[in-house]
Amino acid sequence: MSTTEAGRPTPTGTAPQSVSLQQVMDSTRRLDELSCARLVGNLAEAAHAATKGGKPLVLTPAAVVVHADGAVALGGSAGGATRYTAPEKLRGGA
Repeated sequence: MSTTEAGRPTPTGTAPQSVSLQQVMDSTRRLDELSCARLVGNLAEAAHAATKGGKPLVLTPAAVVVHADGAVALGGSAGGATRYTAPEKLRGGA
């Protein structure tokens, strides 16, 4: 068994199926430009879908889950996290 950067055990020779965006940012391995652009695009789509209901969104690197295939999921709220609200909502718009 080996361990991930977060200290979780994984079978030897296999990569974790998903990690937080914080782990991606803290990793010594860097994403190439295309992978980074895809990640940002997927994150934007997930954030857009999550805010359609008008609820505030907890958007922190620790709350964003990046899957091995590049898909992005927004995790549960982290205590004390900064909340994101779209500027048009702050101005009273839809």
